[in-house]
Amino acid sequence: MDRHWEAGSTRETAGGIGRRKKRKVSMNNDNIVSEVPEGEFLRDSRDGLFLTGQLLADYRACPYCYRLKTTGRLAEPESKTRRLECAAHCLILCGDAAFGARYIASDGPVNPRTETPFGRSSRVFAEWAESQDREVIPVHDFRLASEMRESVSRHRESSRLLSEGRPGGVVRTDYAGVPCQVKLDWFSEWNGIVELEICENLDFFARDFHRRRLGHLYAFYRSVLQEAGGRKLPVHVVAVERRVPHRCGVWLVSAEMLDARAVENERAIGDLMRSYEDDTWPTGYEATLVMGEEDAR
Repeated sequence: MDRHWEAGSTRETAGGIGRRKKRKVSMNNDNIVSEVPEGEFLRDSRDGLFLTGQLLADYRACPYCYRLKTTGRLAEPESKTRRLECAAHCLILCGDAAFGARYIASDGPVNPRTETPFGRSSRVFAEWAESQDREVIPVHDFRLASEMRESVSRHRESSRLLSEGRPGGVVRTDYAGVPCQVKLDWFSEWNGIVELEICENLDFFARDFHRRRLGHLYAFYRSVLQEAGGRKLPVHVVAVERRVPHRCGVWLVSAEMLDARAVENERAIGDLMRSYEDDTWPTGYEATLVMGEEDAR
């Protein structure tokens, strides 16, 4: 993110992004939420054109790790869980056609000796997958994603929220003096922002919501959308279990919580700008800490 956010260059940047005028238009204007390919969205974040809610969360958690990530020195490996979540999001929110254009559900070629598929770590599978024109996901993952979709569609409230609107829209504007972008799971002028979360157990989702600081992330989404269109919209979360019985639940995130988290986000953006100005990226563990009984809980 260096070439656009160097010290003293928040408004006057080499790439001209910081000199953009804020665009205030009606929420009915189709220009607010646009179609941006996922690769472009990720590349523009990585190259420093826009700040995202996830990048801000990375900075809040550890400025030093944030710095390593944004300079290409710390990569996050793709996990099986993340792969399933991406596939489920595509199937649930975008539908069969979009899923089929992006994914192939297959276990790959079969070993003639064992009459079972070659392992995903095998050279044969790797070469076969490389020859495909779409991303390959296991048949088991496709079945799980299909079962999660069925659960979401059966739930009265989630079905209502997702009956009107569009998936995967991107909003780009200046927020807190910085060019920002957000990719919404679902946007509706009537229902606002709807985010889909894949979880282990609905009974613990509220706890995990706070542990993962999703309130900060969704407050960032709402603030960027408000900056672009001038309205504060509600934020709902649809959560579905990745394991049987795939229970589905819906939460409305309180406006009071989002307002409080927005204040904290703007403070963190200010800290981020100062880190660029001073070129300081602490880990949070520079001082000697005291270990107490509460740390064992």
